[in-house]
Amino acid sequence: MELEEIHTLALSPAVAASFAALWSDDDKISVITEKGLHVMELVPDPDGAQQVLELRRSWVKPCDYFPTSETGIDYNSLIWKLDQQDAYRLILDTCLAPNLTTTKSVAPYITQVAWSPAGMLQYGRCLLASLTNYGCVLVHMPQSKQWSTMVDISSLWSKHCSENWGDDGDINGDISILQSRAEKLKATAITWGNIMSDGDRTYSYLMVGLLNGVIVVWQINAVTVRSRKCELQPKILLQFETKMYNITTLHWRVIDDQTGWLCAGDVRGIVKMLSLSKVQDKLQCMSSTEVWPHSDRIQVTKLLTLPCNVIENSPVTVVAIKGGFVVAVALDMDGTVVATWPYMVGNLSVTGVVLLDQHSLLVLTHSGSFNILRVVKTGVNLSLEAKVLSPIKIPKSAYYGITASANKAIFCLVTSFCTLVNHVIQRDPAQLTFFKLCGLIDPYTVLLTNPSQSLRGYWDCLELIRLQGSPVRKLSDQLDDLTTYQLKIHLWLHRFALVQDDPEEDLEKQTALKEELKQMERLILNRHVYARASELMKHESLTAEEQQSLYLLLSWLQKIDAEMNADGPTQAAVRDIVHRARKFQHQLGSEHCSICDKECDRIDNPIELQCPAGHSLPRCCLSLLQCSHIPYWICRLCHSVAHTNSGLVEAPVCVYCDSVLYLDDRLVLPGTEEEEEAAEQSQEIDSTSVRSPSS
Repeated sequence: MELEEIHTLALSPAVAASFAALWSDDDKISVITEKGLHVMELVPDPDGAQQVLELRRSWVKPCDYFPTSETGIDYNSLIWKLDQQDAYRLILDTCLAPNLTTTKSVAPYITQVAWSPAGMLQYGRCLLASLTNYGCVLVHMPQSKQWSTMVDISSLWSKHCSENWGDDGDINGDISILQSRAEKLKATAITWGNIMSDGDRTYSYLMVGLLNGVIVVWQINAVTVRSRKCELQPKILLQFETKMYNITTLHWRVIDDQTGWLCAGDVRGIVKMLSLSKVQDKLQCMSSTEVWPHSDRIQVTKLLTLPCNVIENSPVTVVAIKGGFVVAVALDMDGTVVATWPYMVGNLSVTGVVLLDQHSLLVLTHSGSFNILRVVKTGVNLSLEAKVLSPIKIPKSAYYGITASANKAIFCLVTSFCTLVNHVIQRDPAQLTFFKLCGLIDPYTVLLTNPSQSLRGYWDCLELIRLQGSPVRKLSDQLDDLTTYQLKIHLWLHRFALVQDDPEEDLEKQTALKEELKQMERLILNRHVYARASELMKHESLTAEEQQSLYLLLSWLQKIDAEMNADGPTQAAVRDIVHRARKFQHQLGSEHCSICDKECDRIDNPIELQCPAGHSLPRCCLSLLQCSHIPYWICRLCHSVAHTNSGLVEAPVCVYCDSVLYLDDRLVLPGTEEEEEAAEQSQEIDSTSVRSPSS
């Protein structure tokens, strides 16, 4: 396998944290820098003639809240009552006294981030949790192209702890009480669980590891709003002691609907696996297993698990990154350690890891060494086989992280200068390098074998095809013989070729591509119109919008039934529904222009309305209704629009690219009637207050 560079992007400020990059389920890339967090959203650009990636940047500032300042102890007065050793300790330890008088506090910076599973926000988006060096945990969500803090977990935890703190008596000259409280308040690791559903409520777990070894499990409800009414309703489900200290990393592994494994590593090098289960609707820690019991003083920096088959009772493999070592531990389904294999990668330390498949890892070191480690299981034995790849060489830089898209089509490498440079010439010390791993996957094959039969979640494969400029492949010369999903694949492959080819070189080829592209668009739309009309005809009662939509859908089907000459599955389906729709004709009205109210006799164009007076209005790609009022749904990829009251699901899906349609934030001003209307039409939740956590 070889690494082939695709695209580069310069960043500022510098990066200095290992595992600095993380790719979310909704195609956002977070990069931890010295002064904050860069969030880059990968936006596919099907109409881009240049073979470059389109990224939208946003910025998350670190919070300046100090959780350990809420101990209830005035350390500014306490310092004068301590002996010399404890006084020096109080001055030097920012955990004990984060904002000591007459001292300059260390600037807060983000140390860890964690993306929630997709679906915690409207349109299938993810929430973002961040952790600072002072132990402050925040949950962010995007609003109007910016990131807003929706929940301050640390503040809620501080209030919860202060309620349980009694009178500890005279603490004059004693720093131990201050230390125990500070260690209980400071968070050191975070991770999300999987998305779950309990009746009408959808939620996920947010696990927070503390400095004193306690793990707190928060329940965060999923939301479907973008406005001030957003409510995550955090509450504490469980807190338990792990007998660890300074938990550095957490990893959640789903076992079944009621059980999950939480892997935890600490600064001493110990790794434990904690089994959490729901018993009578209460989350409990059922057992604890020491995956790596040796306190070797090599800090655990990353944990992950290899996929397993629960039905076949195959063992689970836990992989722990410890400095320059990769430790693989096989567990059976009861959580018992079966085999252990430590492997030394070398160099200074491992700074990035990506899971390639069920048995392989791509490991990156600080000096830029790329290694593929393959986990080999032979009975109860376990071993790691290494293969060194040719690196991507970036001069004067250290390598701080690597991440990959959902289908491993595109990888992202984070580097930053590690030597002195002229800051006037080199203004951007960090760099993102996007590359592909040759021979790992064939994006076209991945698309064709997609079990979901939807392009959503597979646009990284289409983007790779666009960047490579691959020639158009045909499954069949008869377009009507293809499934709707196959038509969508070929639609975008033809669109890529049409944009990137030079029309002056082969005019005949361009004309053929345009004609075939138009046929595929029309076939996809006709199949959607047929399915939507069939669904509406089954309803006993229809709203005014649904009745108007049914009239337009049937009018379009009658038009294409009269024009189509070739016989095929689509033509037969259209002819059948036109025949069945005759009994609905007397119930349907007519269409009028939303501007001048003139009657439009027929529907000539499913994309836009042309009224007799010459007014032009876009049509909803889902219902064919006129989109004459804002806000309306917009597809970010193919720019089609949809009516907000089209009668479909809360987050409608584009007909042509399967992308979730968005309400354009520019059309919704905060605090206005439009915002309230958008919230109501999107079936958003009604809660308006944050629930206080309870133990």
